[in-house]
Amino acid sequence: MYEFLHIFKEYDILVRLSCWDVRISNGRLGREGLIGKGEINMLEKETKERIIKEFGRKEGDTGSAEVQVAMLTEQINRLTVHMKANKKDYSSNRGLLKMVGRRKNLLEYLKKNDVNRYRDLVKKLGLRK
Repeated sequence: MYEFLHIFKEYDILVRLSCWDVRISNGRLGREGLIGKGEINMLEKETKERIIKEFGRKEGDTGSAEVQVAMLTEQINRLTVHMKANKKDYSSNRGLLKMVGRRKNLLEYLKKNDVNRYRDLVKKLGLRK
């Protein structure tokens, strides 16, 4: 029986089978096995490159506030899916709360220094602010 846990943007879907997580990405099907604690936070190289390309201010920009917030948002979305399935995973919950706090601080910094960049980023990411 298939149970859809979360849809990552337009082309990435995570499906939970009885004991395996299967990622369907751009038409490719791959078996990932059970997600361990160390694998939840890790973003694939392609995902990082896509985020950097989409949110970077120039070529090779990995440290701007926009890129950092976008990466944190992707990690938060993945960890939220994990937390829905594993409600008693308190260590992952703590990591999730730390990421949310870090993202909040970066957004406050961006809002204080450049409101237009802040508004564009919030609109692009679909955050509720």
